[in-house]
Amino acid sequence: MTRFRNILKQINPLCVLLLVGLTFLISLQFTVTPWRVTEPLPDSSVFRYVALEMDRGGMPYLDTFDHKGPLIYFINWLGMRLSFWQGLWFLEFASMLATVSIMYITARRFASRAWSLVCVVATATLLKPFLQGGNLVEEWALPFTAFAMWSTCSVVLGDRPSKVRSVATGACFGAVLLMRPNMVAVWAAYVVAVVWQGVSQKDARLVAREAGLFICGALLTVLPVFIWLGARGAFGAFVDDYLVFNVTYSKGIKGTLAQMRDRVDVLTTFASMPTIAASIVLGVIGWRQKKPCARICALALALSLLSASLSGYMFQHYGMMLLPSVCAAIACSLAKTEGEGKASPGRLRTGTPSSRRITETGRRGSSW
Repeated sequence: MTRFRNILKQINPLCVLLLVGLTFLISLQFTVTPWRVTEPLPDSSVFRYVALEMDRGGMPYLDTFDHKGPLIYFINWLGMRLSFWQGLWFLEFASMLATVSIMYITARRFASRAWSLVCVVATATLLKPFLQGGNLVEEWALPFTAFAMWSTCSVVLGDRPSKVRSVATGACFGAVLLMRPNMVAVWAAYVVAVVWQGVSQKDARLVAREAGLFICGALLTVLPVFIWLGARGAFGAFVDDYLVFNVTYSKGIKGTLAQMRDRVDVLTTFASMPTIAASIVLGVIGWRQKKPCARICALALALSLLSASLSGYMFQHYGMMLLPSVCAAIACSLAKTEGEGKASPGRLRTGTPSSRRITETGRRGSSW
């Protein structure tokens, strides 16, 4: 209870109010709101249709066809159970509030409250072209990706190992796998961060322990869904529609050279957007300055860009997977010395001189 009261004392009411206000402004773009209901766009319509079939006792992949992961249908089904139209808006609002809050908390590892809010608002402006009415796979993956980005930064900044954090990071990975596998770029950066910490501390057991906890978290998310699909006779259809179809879709029907050209076109389109371009420039600067966390943020951003352009098809909503790494890259560039923002309690004093310097310069107490 004492720890919980300390956390409550550190929350800044004005920051909370501003984040809720930002989320409300973002939610105005949703096709379904408490004050109006407009026609859902194609992807959203499909998700709602599959969810409606589930509510009637049907199974995705078996009784309907779509090539997205099963979690997106569960989310839509839950929204319908809460309220046929407004329930989905409530879940979207909660998901987006969680996303901007986690991005803000990540930014606070490096910057002041004001600058952290600036980072979040600048990143949120990308949702204007990306959101496209909402209820999209990339949107629902945002809070999980944002948490993975926070977890990655926490590892590099030398936070004490946490079983809960490792399992939760794995669970978020599993959740995104159940929506679309090519959105897991940030977790690749997380793996690099964990290995880097293990090597710098000369502790192979740390890497093995983190890997075990991560896998356990992923299985906690994935296994129940697989068991449900298998018990209802839909697992084979799931493999065909979700895995085989998407692999074929990613390969495309064009030749290798044409496919590569399309992927480069998509990548450069996203990279030329002002906010993303600024984060890339700042990431390169941080990389040249040999800041460990700046390098990890730059790596996460680069991998996210590659993931967004993997299919070679230019869909604006693919860009949503970039938001957490864009925000982290911008915030990290604001720190003169890594860890000089508000840091989480319980820092490590082991590892390389650079990691010890991060530890010693970090301020204690995670504050909003």
